Amino acid sequence: MSRKRDKGDGHSPFWRGPLLAWGALLLLLAVNVALAYLLGGDNPLIGVGIAVAMVLVVAIIFMDLRRSGPINRSLAGAGLVWLGIMFALMFADYLTRS
Repeated sequence: MSRKRDKGDGHSPFWRGPLLAWGALLLLLAVNVALAYLLGGDNPLIGVGIAVAMVLVVAIIFMDLRRSGPINRSLAGAGLVWLGIMFALMFADYLTRS
């Protein structure tokens, strides 16, 4: 896969996306740590929301799902469905134990 270099400023556009993703992940990590100290871990929904945002950043930028074909997107969605099934089975097992 060849990427064209931008001749104007000498920087490669290939690195722009991963650097922005890295910055976004660091920002989300800082928000997560700050909320953990401020709220003391009392609100797990905020933590799950931040984790979902991190997963979306990784999937869109690093897995390049934004420009991939429909087969890759459907396979990534199928992976998320299976992950949901595994979590549902795990929680069902946890709730049925005494």
